[in-house]
Amino acid sequence: MRVLLIYCHPDPQSFAAAIRDTAMGVLTHAGHDVRLVDLYAIGFDPVMSRAERR
Repeated sequence: MRVLLIYCHPDPQSFAAAIRDTAMGVLTHAGHDVRLVDLYAIGFDPVMSRAERR
């Protein structure tokens, strides 16, 4: 199965990061094709401007 794991947390040493790593490991070990998207690492801005809304 292909799995897309979306992660968003500013602290790479957080509990959320530990959960991410565990999920990645368990899914990979089970034979799944896992891809990670780290929203902070790619500079994702969740705020839509007025111009983008049009």
